[in-house]
Parts: sequence; structure tokens; C-alpha cells
Amino acid sequence: MVLSPRPVPKRKKYRIKRQVAIPLGIVVFLVIYLVGYMLWPKSQEDERLLRVCDWNAKDTEERLNQSFEAILEVNDYFTYGETLSLFNETYDMFSRDLFVGKTIILVNVCTEEERVYMIEQAIDGQIPIEDLQPGFYEVFVMHQLNRHRLVTNEVMDELVTSVVRNGKMTAARLRSDRYLLNASREEEAKLDRHYLFFEVYEEEVDLTADTRPYDIVIDPGHSSRDNGFAEYGWQANGLSEAVENYKMALALKEEFESYGLKVLILRGEDELVNSYGIDGRLDRAYMSGAKYYLEVQMVGSPNPQLYGTQVAYSSYASSRMPASIFKYLIENTRLESTSNRGSGNIVGVIPSPRADGFDGRMMIRESGGKATTAATFSQLAQEQNSSFALNNRRGLQALTIEYIYLTHPQSAEYWQQEYVEYAKKTVEGYARYLGLSKESSQGD
Repeated sequence: MVLSPRPVPKRKKYRIKRQVAIPLGIVVFLVIYLVGYMLWPKSQEDERLLRVCDWNAKDTEERLNQSFEAILEVNDYFTYGETLSLFNETYDMFSRDLFVGKTIILVNVCTEEERVYMIEQAIDGQIPIEDLQPGFYEVFVMHQLNRHRLVTNEVMDELVTSVVRNGKMTAARLRSDRYLLNASREEEAKLDRHYLFFEVYEEEVDLTADTRPYDIVIDPGHSSRDNGFAEYGWQANGLSEAVENYKMALALKEEFESYGLKVLILRGEDELVNSYGIDGRLDRAYMSGAKYYLEVQMVGSPNPQLYGTQVAYSSYASSRMPASIFKYLIENTRLESTSNRGSGNIVGVIPSPRADGFDGRMMIRESGGKATTAATFSQLAQEQNSSFALNNRRGLQALTIEYIYLTHPQSAEYWQQEYVEYAKKTVEGYARYLGLSKESSQGD
């Protein structure tokens, strides 16, 4: 039997008409393009381009690429403690800057929220770094009833920081650059001026890291060769001032550390360390990166009936911090204030007396950097402190607490029994003013 192959029917060929093919191709291309854009939008952008507020580079440029007619220049700045100050002219401690008495306005472009600060003459009277919230800010000053955008003549890229609070540090990056929105300086600048921006963020801090900067330094007075010979302060009622100051420094350090702060004591127990010069107390303070300087002192008198406690601060700063700390200390210990009065309402809170217009208390003056015009008062200060203090924009906000008259028998007796309590209440006063908390500190 012979089988014949079954014939296979021819398939009908379908052709897409030209009128349909072209639009269909366009649709397919657009679908592929849109899917690719949605899946990999950022891969198309140059990674060198600025992005803020979780925006992409294009949105960032559209929001920030503005031109302002009303502008004011920033020609100087510094930090004193945790306060950032901006100046229209080169800073001169003895003259009043154009910005003083005006308001500075920080506009968070991410949220459109505004933070407004009065600009005071005091060196701690402008922008509290710890008060800033994360975001990207445009900076204005109110002048002649109008907002003026702040600009600089030169490129600026500086980082300023707060002390550690609850395991976190506030950082503000000061940026001004016409090319801020560009991927390369070979392109034409997208901004017409060096507009000043603040980029603010919070940073988690490993409280156990040796590399983290210090927050506060403690200077136990005396045990130096400042006058060419070893000196140890007052010796009275069986006590040595240098020894007692160091004991107090240790007690203060322990208390500050319980709030998560990193603390440096500027001399060892038996170490002779001068105030001025390389590896002196001031040099160590600047090198630490700390924001605050606490000098521990006592006083004495040939008259054993004199007694009392007082705190001194820079005459170019406000009395807010020293008054708050001192008031808490006096109200919560046996200590009593001296009868000395400064410009405020609380006796025992005194600004440093001035000498030729400068703060007369040398540790307060020389620790403040540019803010207190350090390393310019005398030839000795110029020769020994200029390398680390002259025009240093990172000034430490200093207080000197003179706890007791060591020559007063009852004060000396109470001191031996209660100095640890004095330390505790001193630090609690700082904590209340600075907004520090033990409960949230790491490692407690």
C-alpha cells in the first residue's frame, strides 16, 4: 500500500500596513523609554551634580537656580562655642558691623520653613548651631525693610558642628560657589553669584571612638611655669590650690561624661604646663576641637574672713550662659556668691575687666580665637600663641569659676566634704543651659 503525503495548506501571510506600523513603532519605543526612565532615573544623571531634599539633580537646579537683585556680602565669620556669627565686613572686635541689630533669616528650601535670629553685638549672639534643623537653607538678612540674599566674594566650604547631644551631633556645612549646580567648572556657572547656603544634618556619634572631637576642656588652674618658676597657687588651711583644682577637674570630667560629652583635662595631676606656647594649655585646647573651656580656680586673701564664689566670662559675650550656670550652682549648694556684680542682675557673675579694650583675663581672651582677638594683646601673646590662636575661627567659649576663697577656714572645710557635689551641680547647670540629657546618652 502506497501512502501519499498529505498536502499542507499554504499559510496566509499577514502584512502590517504602513499606516499602522509607524505609529506602533513609536508607541513601543516610548514604552521602552518610559520603563527605562522609571527603573533607572538617577543613572541618567551625572553623579557630580548637587542633590538636596531627596530631589534629583534637575529638581534641585530648578529650585536653587535663582537670581537675586537685593544682596549683601559676607566677608567674615567665626564660631564661638556653638554660636556661628557672620559679618558684612572683616571682623573688628572694636567696631560695630552692618549686620548688628538686624535679623538673619534661614529658609529651608526642603520644607519652606524659616528660622529667624536677631544679630547681636555679643560674640555669642547670632546663630545657635544646635538649634538648626536638618535641611538645605538659603540665607537672608533684613536690611532697609527688604530681604537681602547673602553672598560671598570667594568660594566657601566650611563645616561647623555642635557638641554631642543624645548621641548625635548637629553639623552645618557653609557653602557658596557659583558652580554649585555644575558637574564641572569647565561649564558656564549656573549661579550668577557665590550665594551662601547652609547644609544642615545630624550625625550619629560613636561615643566610644577615640577619634571623635572633644566637646569641652577643663583647665585646673596653676601648676605652671608661666612666671619662670613652678607655681601652685594658694596654700592655706592645709590645702594646695593646684591639687584641689585638679581634684575638681576630675570630678567635673566624670559628670560631663555622664551626659555623653568628651572631656579633656589640660594638664596631668603632677604636670607643669604653661598657659601659652606650643603644647601649652591653650594650644591643647585649640587642638582638641572643643567648643567650651572651663577654667577651675580658687582665690585667696590676707583677710581670712573673705569668702564667696563667682564666675567670669568674656566682656564681649552675653551673660546668658554664665548667669544660668552660676544661678543653678548657688541655689543648689552651700556656696554663696561674692558681692561683685557685673552688668546683669545676678551678683557673682562678672565680665572680664578690660585692659586696653581687650579682656583682661588671659585664658578667657586667648581661648576665644578670632572672636576675642586672641594672640594680639601683648608681644608675648603674639610670639607664643599666634601659630594656633591668631584669626582662629574656632573659638572656645570660656568661663572661669572661682569656687572658694581657700584662705577662708569654713569654705576650705566645706570644700573637702562637698567638692564632688559642687562639681555635680556645676555640670547640671551646664546641662540645663545646653539642653543635655543623661537618659538618652549612649553607654549609660
